[in-house]
Amino acid sequence: RANRASVSDALNRLFDHSLASFGFPFSFRDEHESMGQHVVGHAPHVVGRDEGPATDDRGGFRGLDEAERGAVVVDADAIAHEVVEPGTAGLQSVADEFGDEVVAADGALDRAALAALVFSNPVALARLEAIVHPLVRARRQQLLAAADDADVVVEDIPLLVEKGLAGDFDLVVVVTAPLEVRVDRLVR
Repeated sequence: RANRASVSDALNRLFDHSLASFGFPFSFRDEHESMGQHVVGHAPHVVGRDEGPATDDRGGFRGLDEAERGAVVVDADAIAHEVVEPGTAGLQSVADEFGDEVVAADGALDRAALAALVFSNPVALARLEAIVHPLVRARRQQLLAAADDADVVVEDIPLLVEKGLAGDFDLVVVVTAPLEVRVDRLVR
């Protein structure tokens, strides 16, 4: 496994590049050093990763290839898919709650059918979240428990900041894109 320093160096380079590209007149290290928090040479144990609206990051932070650099990656979206795969108790619970019409002919979750039921109905969405979120949390805990104490863990969690979870991490990275790119993605 790669050491914390290689992950830390990559994160610091990313932050400096990202801040400079958005016109911020300071680097990540300078800002934190001025607050008495020396980041250089110290890798966080747990990094939370979120992305801004319409960022659709497929190469920014993920482009660091955290796993290749030795970090343990816990991806909440991937876990949310895993816990409702065909044959799982999660999928059965969703089908019990919302009916067989949310299960496709191949036995997989019909995400479009489920979305049609829940995304315009806050009560139905809350029912879905009551099924899926505990399963995601349990699987997340399994993955975190399997990480070695010396590992750097990168948790990729949608809406991390909006849900008030930032305080759970040593460092939070929010990936964004220029405004014109985000607007273009939203109107496409």
